[in-house]
Amino acid sequence: MWKQFVQPMTRKGIDSGFIDCRSCSAGVGGIVAVLFYEVMETDELSARSARSLGWTGQRIEVHPLKRKRALRFADNLPANDGARSWLRRHGPGRILVFSGVGSLCLSYARGRGYSIEPGTLDKDVVV
Repeated sequence: MWKQFVQPMTRKGIDSGFIDCRSCSAGVGGIVAVLFYEVMETDELSARSARSLGWTGQRIEVHPLKRKRALRFADNLPANDGARSWLRRHGPGRILVFSGVGSLCLSYARGRGYSIEPGTLDKDVVV
């Protein structure tokens, strides 16, 4: 089920040049790519979170998230949110995705492609 959602989204971002796989997979300086894909402006929390990370309201955008800013963002997440620890880790090929009214974290592994980081779907976090 998740592949039907994630693959077209990441493929559109990559094919359109929004996501540079080489820079994302390099993980230089703890940088995470942030993909904003059809974020719902009508959802206040989603839109506010996306804007805090650089979203300007376009249908598809990608921005780098440097380590310092990632740590500040992680500090504001609930303790049981898997994205909190994911944002604090170093590692190549990481994409934080905001789509619709939710978010998730993707990790890239050579030969396997992208996968959703366990515990980072909004349904996994109970506030």
